[in-house]
Amino acid sequence: MVGVPGRSKACANCRRRRIKCDLGQPACERCLKANLVCGGIRGLVVIQHEARQPVSDTPSTPQSSGALVLSTEGTTESPVQTAPPPLHFGITLRPDDIFLSFARSRLFQGPDSEDINVRQPNAERDLSDASALALATTFFGAEHGHSSVVQHGLHRYSRALEQVNKALSDAQQCKSFDVLEAVVTMSLFEFLLSEKDLGWARHAVGFERLMSLRGPAAFMSLPELMIMERTRASIIFASHAYRKPTILAQPEWKSIPWMLYPERKTPMQQLLDIYADCPGLLFPEVPGKMTAREILNMEPSTAEADRKCRESIDAAQGLLLKLDQLEAAWRAANEDAMWEVSQIQTPFAFDMDGGQAPLWSSGLHYRSLGDADMVLLGSGIRILLLNFCRDLPYPWASHTKDGMHKQTVTAAITICRSIEYELQEISKGASNHLLYWPVKVASEVLGPGRPTLMNWLNGILTNMEDGLSDKMGAMLHVMQAQPSS
Repeated sequence: MVGVPGRSKACANCRRRRIKCDLGQPACERCLKANLVCGGIRGLVVIQHEARQPVSDTPSTPQSSGALVLSTEGTTESPVQTAPPPLHFGITLRPDDIFLSFARSRLFQGPDSEDINVRQPNAERDLSDASALALATTFFGAEHGHSSVVQHGLHRYSRALEQVNKALSDAQQCKSFDVLEAVVTMSLFEFLLSEKDLGWARHAVGFERLMSLRGPAAFMSLPELMIMERTRASIIFASHAYRKPTILAQPEWKSIPWMLYPERKTPMQQLLDIYADCPGLLFPEVPGKMTAREILNMEPSTAEADRKCRESIDAAQGLLLKLDQLEAAWRAANEDAMWEVSQIQTPFAFDMDGGQAPLWSSGLHYRSLGDADMVLLGSGIRILLLNFCRDLPYPWASHTKDGMHKQTVTAAITICRSIEYELQEISKGASNHLLYWPVKVASEVLGPGRPTLMNWLNGILTNMEDGLSDKMGAMLHVMQAQPSS
């Protein structure tokens, strides 16, 4: 359902930012001052959209009953016709409006939802609008099993990608806000809908290069700052995937963009500051620094090996201390952010008597997906750093090494106990792209020697990997099997 009014008439931006809206029309003062596009107050129109069943792809002539025809005026795109979804009250909408509304309602209900209305005043938006429409069209078609809409969306994506690549070859245009936003949208497209491994990571690395060309001061205005905040996690994930440091670990990238808006340096952004240092610790590209693997391959008990090992341990423990301090402050300020629930779905294992027992007795629920992300991402970072320390050739005392192992197991179980909440929110239409990495880390800690738990976690990972991309694969297979006209 799109546009369902709630109790508050405040605009969407003010509700997400939890500030009082003056209900101004057509735009409220808060949005105008923050350079955001205001969607207006709620409760004016209710539109019910029920296009859940697959629609026939057989072309038909539009009738006066209101059959929707995708407009291609002024483009070289092939027209695509779809049967009209049932709309109450006789309201007529363009297909593109339906696609965009559906994508917003399903893809942007998570912690990053406020960012979908980022706008830079007086900026051209041809590339970003084309990319967003390609994503929305393809996503709508994949969700509803409509192959002609998917084909239309892929055609739009191809055209948008061609235009973005052309813009990237221009020394000035490549630094524009329009290009930045288009690259972010394309990264999301690849993450959700592409069957290519690491397709999203390539876009994230490309965005990082654009950031480097512009410099941190170019992201001090609110639109640029918000789009950078939206991409930080993806850039760090990509750094892990490509085993290299990220510019986000540099001090200037942790401070300068927030100079005009220090209130936006939230605990999540501070957590990402810590996370940004991890790829450089694991995969340094600085002369004189060595990776953990290189240290392990050195001759043991040499002075050089001991020094390198000690440097790496000090760096990791420094990050763990920052993580402890950040989590303690966040929990003290957000005591109502998480709680235990007893009615949960959990994998079972056989106990000593041959009966089945749940692997944990309660789950964790949260006030919001943003709160859940703080806990899951923090737990994943803790596991990463503790495993790094434990694997180094350092003469740890046995109780110290056992303590690190217990901490990693506790953090992994915390992630597992949170999965049900995350999946419930996602099933309601929320979008959360931070879930995969913590679950992957937890599976590496808890899976070995626990086949039941490993199968459970692998099933969740497979569902996340194959979700929409699996639908896309099926749709592409159908389209390839259709005889050409």
